[in-house]
Amino acid sequence: MAQEWLELRDWAERGERPRVTPEFAGSVMDAVFAAEESARQEREISLTRT
Repeated sequence: MAQEWLELRDWAERGERPRVTPEFAGSVMDAVFAAEESARQEREISLTRT
């Protein structure tokens, strides 16, 4: 995660846009949070994006 923050800073300093969109990053985080919750509850967790 630290590398991603450094890359984001570098892109901002150069006036460039990141290669990954905020929407895609959000969908990845949804999957990570669902996996964590699934492990905690020991059951499948559905992914729903609003």
